[in-house]
Amino acid sequence: MILSHPNKKLIDHLENTFKIANEIYNNIFLKKRIYNLTKEEIREIIKIIIFYHDLGKSTNYFQDYLKEEPKNQKKLKSNPLYHHSLISSIFAYFATKKYLDQYKSSIDDDIKNLISYISFIVIKKHHSYLQNLRDIISINYEQDKKILQKQFISIRENIEKYKDEFKKIPFLFDILKNVEEVIEKEKNFIKYFRASLLSEYKINDVIEKNNFREEEYLGFYIISLLFYSILTYSDRLEVSIKGNMDILDIFYFKSEFPDYYIIEKYINKITKDDNSISGDKINLNINSLRKKLFTYIKENIDNVDFNDNLFLMNLPTGLGKTLLNFYFSINLKKKIKENYNYDPKIIYCLPFISIIDQVDHILRNIFNLNKIQSYLYLSNHYLSSKEYSLNLLDVNNYDKNEFIEEEKIREYILVSELLSENWNSHIVLTTFVRFFESFSDNQISSIMRFHNLVSSIIILDEIQNIPHKYYKFLDKIFKALAYYFNTYFILSTATAPIFLDNYKSILDNLDVTKEFKLLNRVNISVKINSENKNIKDLADYIQEIINRESVKKLLVVLNTIGSAKELYRNLINKLENKNVKLYFLSSHVVPKERLKRIKEIKNYKDNELLIVISTQIIEAGVDLDFDYSIRDLAPLDSIIQVAGRTNRNYTKNTSTLDVFLLKNDINKFYCYYIYDQIILENTKNILLKNQSIPESNFSYIFEQYKNKLKQAINNKTSNEILNNIVYLNFENVSYNKLIEKNYKEYPIFVELDSEAKKIWEKYSTILNSKKYHNYLQIKQELIKIKNDLFSYVINVSKTYSEKNLPPKVNNFLYISYEDLDKYYDLETGFIPENNDLLIF
Repeated sequence: MILSHPNKKLIDHLENTFKIANEIYNNIFLKKRIYNLTKEEIREIIKIIIFYHDLGKSTNYFQDYLKEEPKNQKKLKSNPLYHHSLISSIFAYFATKKYLDQYKSSIDDDIKNLISYISFIVIKKHHSYLQNLRDIISINYEQDKKILQKQFISIRENIEKYKDEFKKIPFLFDILKNVEEVIEKEKNFIKYFRASLLSEYKINDVIEKNNFREEEYLGFYIISLLFYSILTYSDRLEVSIKGNMDILDIFYFKSEFPDYYIIEKYINKITKDDNSISGDKINLNINSLRKKLFTYIKENIDNVDFNDNLFLMNLPTGLGKTLLNFYFSINLKKKIKENYNYDPKIIYCLPFISIIDQVDHILRNIFNLNKIQSYLYLSNHYLSSKEYSLNLLDVNNYDKNEFIEEEKIREYILVSELLSENWNSHIVLTTFVRFFESFSDNQISSIMRFHNLVSSIIILDEIQNIPHKYYKFLDKIFKALAYYFNTYFILSTATAPIFLDNYKSILDNLDVTKEFKLLNRVNISVKINSENKNIKDLADYIQEIINRESVKKLLVVLNTIGSAKELYRNLINKLENKNVKLYFLSSHVVPKERLKRIKEIKNYKDNELLIVISTQIIEAGVDLDFDYSIRDLAPLDSIIQVAGRTNRNYTKNTSTLDVFLLKNDINKFYCYYIYDQIILENTKNILLKNQSIPESNFSYIFEQYKNKLKQAINNKTSNEILNNIVYLNFENVSYNKLIEKNYKEYPIFVELDSEAKKIWEKYSTILNSKKYHNYLQIKQELIKIKNDLFSYVINVSKTYSEKNLPPKVNNFLYISYEDLDKYYDLETGFIPENNDLLIF
């Protein structure tokens, strides 16, 4: 009997893995053939990849390895004779080539060759990560030939011995002679697998020779990610379920979406008695606009052209975009299932974790559940629990002292993580980072999600937060996914970036858009041409404002944590004897306290003055309303976002947003430490020409801004990424992080209060107690407290904190309650030794 894992037959593993892969692939919609391959033909290639991915395990060497004790297995791992990926990938190359030569004579030979290489690379790297194409295909002939020959002889002997089982593997017996010839003859071996020979043909030549459309340039990259995603996910899921194929019943698309009218019911409920879509009592004009928007989408949803995959929800802030996005996407989901017979998931992406809780709260209210079933809704980001609710595997019923029950716990943990991390749900709430990594990272943990992006509905809220240099790249990727797999994108923003000009507006022909131009909630007052101010000057100005204006809620947004803290300290001194409530917001305040402050600010009812000093953390998606705001110079879209927090609910006639150009003690402007100089100069020039900008003029001014940016934007980064994509340089693509952090961060646990003390004690006990028998039990216990634990964790940059770091304890830098005064200020958060120039 040939095994793939202890106590599991290889053929059973291969067959079960393909059953899982096939279920996944069934719910993928192929809108256009990929290089003339139909959906069924692509399924056959997936079948070859799955059935060949572990074929190398049929050597006697690997079978001996499985019989060894764990301590001896570690020694054998270093011997390439016991490896299986390379020989498996060589077999898969020839099987794919055989299939394409036999059934697809219409496909260009170079395309056949390249698709066969893709089968090779996804198998060769299915236990590690994707490198550049040439690096993956490169084989050291002198070093590998003898090893491969020995492995081949062993595989052939075992295949002959268990011929009936291996008959299930497509083309296997047909290609045995081919593989042997390639391995034994140096010339053919080099021809097929030495990277230097890849230069015999250029991928670009293939593209030009076949006269591909622009969307098709990325086809080889996309199909590589799809094959790799389906293989790695199916393989790991099959191993984790221990042969329990009932798991197939828990795929989200096996469960009907419970109620396609649930958003409509919720909106009707909260708008009753003249409440707004967000549930606030507000001025009737805003309330009327929100209702008109909802009514328009409701009445026109049936007229949506399904050939339009790229949509834009471009609305001023405060008009209920979140609910409108969900309402439109759920109705779109219903129409897609009725018309195309597949069930798309809805993936709602946000730029910052700080606003995910707000949307999560809305969704939980909509579904009216304390604990939503995971197949229906998942929130997935680095702070979220990886636990997935499974009726099939209920860990709470297991006796942890029994070995057999310990195996069930292991099964539960692995399955739970896979389903959660890979978005097995009708609705997924996640971050831009997770979404972008799914197609621009080369790590298994990221690419494994890729198959869940295709044929889905993807909402990117606050899309303006993406750096301009990636616009062209994203535009090409989105269009390619739409072209091939009918993926829908809904890009939502108050300030549409330049690459959205060709996207279909959901609100086309809506008369209410004329009413947006009548909105006069806020006026931007440009003060950057006056004498440049420092933080002390700004503190004096704020004191003047609150003395002369009828201001009740004032917001100040600055570009760096250091400048925000300096202003906070100045205002505390100046306003010491005044009736003022002062709040500070930045990422250096622990998440639990930050969310508490946002909630208090939102619900603030007192008569005393409220002042909030914040970094950009407050700009996008946070539903707060102020009647006066101040912003240090930033790109125009960031300024308009702050305007969206000013008189948001139209409770005053018109409010003011002052824009200053602030400098530090060495006469350098804070904004230039943070933002691109070209974008800032563009913003400055527009603001200086328009000293006072009413809200009714925002759209016109922003169009001017975008037109200038189109001329100034440098597409160098996007062009480099796209070039690497075309040439399948996966590792080079991964070097570009769409959400960039060019600095090292330290995770710091802050023992802020008695609750934090309890959580830390529990965390330490789990790590150090002998009560838990293995790392899986420890992992399961940590999952249970993860949310609570990370609600007291801040991430601080090395440049900010390297001179004042707390000690490292149990994998975190740890600020004990007794040491709070040394490292953490209860109002402004982490205490640095030097000044910070980082955002948030």
